[in-house]
Amino acid sequence: MFKLLLFIGILVLIFGYRKKQKKKGGININTILLAALVVLFLISILTRFQN
Repeated sequence: MFKLLLFIGILVLIFGYRKKQKKKGGININTILLAALVVLFLISILTRFQN
C-alpha cells in the first residue's frame, strides 16, 4: 500500500510538472496536487507507524 501511494504520488508530481510547463497560469492546480500529495504521504506514514 505504501509503495502504491508513493508511485501515485510520483505520477502526480510528474503530471503536475508537465502541466505547469504547458500552462503558465496553472499554479492553483499544482498547489492543490502538491497539498494532496503531502496529505497522502503523511497519512501513509501515520498508518505505517500504527501497525
